[in-house]
This record gives sequence, structure tokens and C-alpha cells, in this order.
Amino acid sequence: MDLSLLSPVNFNSFKHGLPKTALKVLSKNLIRFTVNDNLKEFHQKLREELLSFGNNWDNLKKSVEDEYDFENFDSEDEYQEAEETAVLNMTCKTCKNCACCCLKLLVKYNLYSNAYTNLSLAYNYLLTLPVTQVACERSFSTLKFIKNRLRNTLTNEHLEAFMLMSVEKRTLVSIDDDILIDRIGKTSEVMKKNLIM
Repeated sequence: MDLSLLSPVNFNSFKHGLPKTALKVLSKNLIRFTVNDNLKEFHQKLREELLSFGNNWDNLKKSVEDEYDFENFDSEDEYQEAEETAVLNMTCKTCKNCACCCLKLLVKYNLYSNAYTNLSLAYNYLLTLPVTQVACERSFSTLKFIKNRLRNTLTNEHLEAFMLMSVEKRTLVSIDDDILIDRIGKTSEVMKKNLIM
């Protein structure tokens, strides 16, 4: 319910005020990302910012560009579909009626720094929530691959290490082998004899 209030489609429903419990759950989730420790104060500020932004949205949305480019980023996931990559590299027509357009406007006019700091945090939170569970399912597929019937006696410590290496393989590949060997060699005399010449 709280996240739906951030959609411009619903701004008209609270032109004259929000219920007292509105945005309470969202405030509990967002408070850990702020320096403010007072949940009641944070909740009240978030409600005020959303009311102000919602009441001014009709005027503000006129300045949103008609088109914008998605930021292209390199996916660390080798399983990403070609269609998903194509979607990331396209120009999007602005609907002027979604959370993404709201955040674009807040960033464009630097409103996230002073006027709508808590609301900007809420939009960032909303737009970074995963839409699907693909990453989680891929982790389980990797786990199934690592812990098969031939390797089912792995300890949890080793299994966790192998999972981390599999998930973070780009980082692992970027590490220099010589540095890794030197660091492991320093852990014991036996390793030093066998690894460091």
C-alpha cells in the first residue's frame, strides 16, 4: 500500500491529506538509510514531502523531457538474456505518470538534496526493489551445480566459499594469482614451502 502512494497515478487520491498510518511501513524500512533516528519525525517529514510533491506534480511534470535514455550498465550476470540487454540500451518515452519519471524530475532539479530528501530516498528504494526472483533462482541453480551428488560431503564453510567464488567470479578473475599465492603462503610454514619459491 505504501509504495503505491508513490505513483503519480495515485496523487489525486490524497490531495487533501494522507491517512495517519500511510507510509508508516515504508518509513520503518527507510529509517536505517538516514541519519535521523526518530521514526515518528521521519514518518511525518516523508508524509509532508509526498503531499507537497503530489500537490505540485501537475506543474512539475510539464518540465520532464519527452524521452530519456536508460543508463547502460554492464551486467555481471552471464545468463542475462539478449532481450533484456536490448531493453536497457533503448530510449524510453516518458509517460510522466510513473515513479521513474518522479525520480528523474527530482534529480533534474536537484530537489533530492534539500526539498525532498526523504521522498527521493523512497523513490530510490522503490526503483531498486527487484521485480523478479531471477537472481535468487540462479543462486540456487549454482548451488545445485556446486553441491551435486559427487560433492555432497562439502562442509558449509567450503560450500559458502565456493558459492561466493561462483557468484563473484568477475572479481575473482581480476585478482592477480601471484598476490593470492603470496598471501596464502604467509599463513603457514607448510604452505610457504609448497607455494613460495
